[in-house]
Amino acid sequence: MRKIHCLIVDDEPVARRIIEGYLAENDGYLVVGSCENVGEGQSMLRSHNVDLIFLDLEMPRIHGFTFLEILGERRPEVIITTAHRNYALKGYEFEVLDYLLKPISFKRFSRALARMDQRMLDAHAGRTHVSPVKEYLYVKVDRKMLKLAQDSILFIEGMSNYVRIYTDDEKHLVYSSLQEIIKNLRGDFIRVHKSYIVNRSKINAFSREMIEIGSRQIPIGSTYKTVIEYL
Repeated sequence: MRKIHCLIVDDEPVARRIIEGYLAENDGYLVVGSCENVGEGQSMLRSHNVDLIFLDLEMPRIHGFTFLEILGERRPEVIITTAHRNYALKGYEFEVLDYLLKPISFKRFSRALARMDQRMLDAHAGRTHVSPVKEYLYVKVDRKMLKLAQDSILFIEGMSNYVRIYTDDEKHLVYSSLQEIIKNLRGDFIRVHKSYIVNRSKINAFSREMIEIGSRQIPIGSTYKTVIEYL
């Protein structure tokens, strides 16, 4: 099995060097990039095959969680590395592989790598015998659970305690938060605004300010401008 390719995104040089040193002690891992901000990290993802990101959260310009929202479901595995324990719950809402608090001990770091090793083994085993399945989203509409094929969804609009789901044929008002819906989406979805998630495969055109899906124009939020790199 080839080495696991790693990207480090952290604005602290000392933190990057520590992670690089720990990874150097593990023969199965290779650092393909070590970046001080999200912009550099995005460039590395475009030019390198990355399996695992070590991601700090509080960085200049773009927060680590905003970066994960931009990457959406196509992102590599992620291990959070931060000095702030108060983000842990949100981290696991993003289904990160692990959440490491600085200063990170080598023992704790090794446990996180063991999780990655198992994840890669599981993925390899899955590719050998599991056939693709159609993904569905189950939502409560008019006192019943509605089954929606995810590939029929055009985009989703958040409205306080509700979301409106637009599909190829109709739209549905669902009592849910946008964040709750995100956790159940699979495939080609990406958040482009605090109030909108779009299906990449349904996009007709886009600019730096707007995405067109059918006859609808969906704004790109000010903190999501780099999302156009992934459309």
